[in-house]
Amino acid sequence: MGIGSDTLLLQAGRTPTDPAGLDALVAEHHAFCPDGIDQGLPAEEYRAGLAAQQPDRGVWAFWWD
Repeated sequence: MGIGSDTLLLQAGRTPTDPAGLDALVAEHHAFCPDGIDQGLPAEEYRAGLAAQQPDRGVWAFWWD
């Protein structure tokens, strides 16, 4: 959806809905872009936001300092 010098915004085809899938997604997001969780939302809040999204409309934001 968008890319900048320090950002990446993606629309997911489908966001996991089960707890294990959400936990895996948070772990993968953190491994790829730790700033979004370490300096942004705590992992629990990020996970809760993912769970609240409609599975076919997930938007994932990545940013780096």
